[in-house]
Amino acid sequence: MDIAVLPEALFHHQEFKNRVSGLENSRHGPAAFILPTTPETVSFVGRNPAIGFPSIVGALKLPESGITAGELLSFLPHSNCPNVLIFSDQLVNPVDATVMLRTHSGNFFVSPIELILNQRHGYRIVSWNASAFMEIEPACSDSSRIYRNVIEHLKSCDALGDQWLARTHQFIRTPAARVHNAKRKLRLFHSAVLDAYLEDLDDEALKKAVERIEVLRRQVGKWSLHTC
Repeated sequence: MDIAVLPEALFHHQEFKNRVSGLENSRHGPAAFILPTTPETVSFVGRNPAIGFPSIVGALKLPESGITAGELLSFLPHSNCPNVLIFSDQLVNPVDATVMLRTHSGNFFVSPIELILNQRHGYRIVSWNASAFMEIEPACSDSSRIYRNVIEHLKSCDALGDQWLARTHQFIRTPAARVHNAKRKLRLFHSAVLDAYLEDLDDEALKKAVERIEVLRRQVGKWSLHTC
């Protein structure tokens, strides 16, 4: 398999090339490569469609040929497990990032995709961290080790400076962003309900529905005071 090398400034590209080239003869099961979203990595995938790996993308939808984590998981039980490239730094939205991690630098949400692939589907996790690729063996029973690896990967992404295309999307991982989004959606829902039933404002069922929305808004408000 002829794999073009990644830029030396960002990767141990020879190590990556050796790892990828050896996958066909590997007896250790499929691998998930965790890469940062940079102009170089996006260009690399675009230039090398023959690499044959699905790319898991999120908020930025880069590369354009990428699929979502949900799409990958939906077909895994029905096919051989392919090697994959995962742009974990893009998996920031609530539909993807469902696990909250508590760290010394703050709390934030991450995707469980690496954990699911490793523990349920026997994937090796090969994650880019600063100047090297760190590997976690298949079926690792230590979930915290997998999530620590995600944290280290995101820290390494942060060190890329302006090359990191997903930088401005990381705020979406925070509890503050989740609370803000929940409040906004509840306001929109409240307005939509009232607008749809302007002629039935005295209806008891409508009153109960509106009351329930108000309860949810108060609960979200209390949660935001507690967590943010």
